[in-house]
Amino acid sequence: MIQEFAAKVLRKAADMKLECEVYAVSGDSVSLCALEGALDEYEVSTSQGAGVRVLHEGSAGVSFTEDLTVEPELLLRWARDNAVAAQEPAQPLFAGSESYPELTVDTTAVRGYDTRDKIRDVLALEALCKADGAVKSVQHCQLTTSLTRTVVANTAGLSLARENAYLATYCMPLVHDGADVQEGFAFVVGRDPSQVDWQDLAARAVAVGRSRVGAAPCKGYKGPVAFDPEAFADLMSAFTGVFSAENAQKGLSLLAGKEGQSIAVAGLDLIDDPLLPDSQASRAFDAEGVATYTKPIIADGVLTTLLHNRKTAAAQGVQTTANAARGGYSGGIGISPSNFYIQPSDTPRASVLAGLHEGLLVTDVSGLHAGCNAVSGDFSVQVKGFWCRDGAPCDPVCRVTVSGNFFELLRRIMAWGDDLTFAYPGGARLGAPTMLVDELTVSGK
Repeated sequence: MIQEFAAKVLRKAADMKLECEVYAVSGDSVSLCALEGALDEYEVSTSQGAGVRVLHEGSAGVSFTEDLTVEPELLLRWARDNAVAAQEPAQPLFAGSESYPELTVDTTAVRGYDTRDKIRDVLALEALCKADGAVKSVQHCQLTTSLTRTVVANTAGLSLARENAYLATYCMPLVHDGADVQEGFAFVVGRDPSQVDWQDLAARAVAVGRSRVGAAPCKGYKGPVAFDPEAFADLMSAFTGVFSAENAQKGLSLLAGKEGQSIAVAGLDLIDDPLLPDSQASRAFDAEGVATYTKPIIADGVLTTLLHNRKTAAAQGVQTTANAARGGYSGGIGISPSNFYIQPSDTPRASVLAGLHEGLLVTDVSGLHAGCNAVSGDFSVQVKGFWCRDGAPCDPVCRVTVSGNFFELLRRIMAWGDDLTFAYPGGARLGAPTMLVDELTVSGK
């Protein structure tokens, strides 16, 4: 329906001799939570809407609606009036890229995932966790499915559409050992529920909780710290904004003007790959309809580019990196990475950890919003993990803080592994292998 509505708006725009762009989104999501053997939450969300952008005398104005029965002329007039009032210089409409990458997204399995099967699976996942005698309760047990369709079209000839589908499920069992209670966690993200190993998912979550039993603060020190892949990816997520050209041009990133300069340890590559198969963050075109491509952001330690949309690229005199993003049909055009990850090495995880003769292995990071300054790069975050001796995790650790500076950290990475892993997804997917940093501050007992 959104494609038909977009075409209707563009026809009316042509009649009114207006330059116009339509960004329309429709989506269906279902979220279920299990608690004590029963369905605790069942939320169904269906949404659709369109944002209209009109160029008038060099200025852009926008309007948007979730009512797709509204007369297109009203939307166009509102957007034109807003353009007159805003007097904000605008980029010309984009007619489209010469070609677009092939990116096949199979939505069949998610579309065919029956509600009864979703309920069955989320209840079974909780039961599998509780089948372990050490688990007295499951704090969270959730399953979510999402289906979206996006249309970008304009009067300059651009006409693109894409579909996306994924399921995400996680569980957080509470493992008891006497008075000690520790939280486990594991998740799966994919597109085919038949490929989810529910028993393995529950076992992994319980194993995490068991491994944390007896955790206590370690001694404080300043020295090497290792990170599990997901923990390092979570830490990275607090600083993805420093790679945005929009932030750099606003004076909110210390990487402004650093293209072509070394900002990380030699050999380190940071990749933005919007074409990664089977990722919900992959896309063949960005929010402005520009064809996406895989590119290094850091190559051999050197910053090769910041992430651009068309506006920031024009301001800097470079080509867009096709990282334009919108928070929805009513959102403005911003910048976001897609699948953003540190390229793994050929070094096994065990060899990376062998470089940590004695020190902390971080497996979980929390307090990212309060503990990270995305402008200065300073961070001080609460962590869980293990105290390691001669590279072997020994004693579980909790209630300690790791602090440092993200920009300095990039230069102080000693080694990284071959075990690239992606963290639980947000708008983008962040990934890393096992990482070893030569100096951070650990505040413990």
